[in-house]
Amino acid sequence: MNDIKAVVMAQEYIKVHHNDNAFCLEMLCNAIGYSRRQLDRLFQKHMKTTLCEYINAVVLSESAEKLLNNNNSVIDVAFDSHYQSHEGYTRSFMKRFSVTPKEYRKSQIAIPIFTQHPANHYHILKEGQIMDTTTICTVTPVNRPKRKLIYLTSKSATDYLSYCEEVGCDWEGLLNSIHEKFDTAALIDLPVTLQENAISKIAAGVEVLPIDYEKPRLAGLHTF
Repeated sequence: MNDIKAVVMAQEYIKVHHNDNAFCLEMLCNAIGYSRRQLDRLFQKHMKTTLCEYINAVVLSESAEKLLNNNNSVIDVAFDSHYQSHEGYTRSFMKRFSVTPKEYRKSQIAIPIFTQHPANHYHILKEGQIMDTTTICTVTPVNRPKRKLIYLTSKSATDYLSYCEEVGCDWEGLLNSIHEKFDTAALIDLPVTLQENAISKIAAGVEVLPIDYEKPRLAGLHTF
């Protein structure tokens, strides 16, 4: 089994089984047929993070959605996320998202929700291979209400890969965590009027409603 395939198999196992009561690193390693040390090395090489950090990102991001989508107490969400205490869960949540679970539930600000992209997708883009993305669609013009654009700039990005390498891959989860979004986040070409302070025309953005949306946002996010 090659390195990329092993990482993708581990990602799939985590995606399917991370909520299992008996889920643990030993089960994961046994399922893939690699030692924890080997998987850790592969995740750091191909995902730029340790195995534990990857799992933690998945679990905490899912817990953030639970905080907003159900009425369970924070401690119940912590237990559902394999944490043994309110304090340990709050520390981990705060470390990753710079806000406590309680504050996040109340404010519903944008946070960098982790998006699980298979390692081989990044590998294909990095190697410059062509992906079969042929799609036939029908376009129908529609009238849309006025919307506000929230966007995250780059300094020198020219495409998806260079943008992710410069800004990081959390942009998708960050912008899509905005519950007032009109549609899903995407890369955009900024008009010349917004290309100030020596920034690239390539940015990531999401449209939100209402037009007077004014929730607190993380540093680096701009509005138009």
